[in-house]
Amino acid sequence: MLNKEFVILGCGRFGSTVIECLNNAGVNVVAIDKDKETIERVGKKCSYAVCADTTDMDVLKDLHISKAKCIILCLGDVEDSITTCANLVELGAQGIIIAQAINKLHARVLKILGVKYVSLPIQEVAELVALRALYSFGENVYSLTNGLSWTKVVVQNPKCTKQKIRDLGLRSSHRTNILYLVHNNHLKFPIDPDSYLSIGDTIAIMCPYKDMNGVINYFSGKTDKEK
Repeated sequence: MLNKEFVILGCGRFGSTVIECLNNAGVNVVAIDKDKETIERVGKKCSYAVCADTTDMDVLKDLHISKAKCIILCLGDVEDSITTCANLVELGAQGIIIAQAINKLHARVLKILGVKYVSLPIQEVAELVALRALYSFGENVYSLTNGLSWTKVVVQNPKCTKQKIRDLGLRSSHRTNILYLVHNNHLKFPIDPDSYLSIGDTIAIMCPYKDMNGVINYFSGKTDKEK
């Protein structure tokens, strides 16, 4: 049933990468692209692959795309992307719609059409490169808003494990929040402020760009000489 599927519309380089990630996560993936060779290439990684034009309303109706759990638009052509999105909205798509945008104007139109989650891959990668250049980050650090960023780090500093999370003074000393943590492969969210961190825990942290290196070094136990 499509209500349990992730449907990828457009299977170029971006869409193919999304398909591979979802396939590795063990979920059911339906791929649709109007190029036959592309569909043949990605078909082995999907539960179902169809060569079809997503701008055709009848195609979307026949495939019952509107019932999908999640629809991800990875169409490189702006007109095709907008037309497909409009079709999905008109059909009353029940699941989450996520769309790749080529530029800010494209993103704006998609949001006006009702797409809640719009990604600008080129801009996001550019921000990551700029952050690494500015602050010499050794980890993958992602931009948020208002000068904030987030990353994941493995706890290696014993000092972080000797007090309750609320008593580490993360907000006052490091202007940092722990978003979630993974302990022994178990996700803990929301965070219990009275719990303790353990060596080997993976935590997602959020803080201002300028503080990120210091926060990473704090949790990883690096000394000034190792920075």
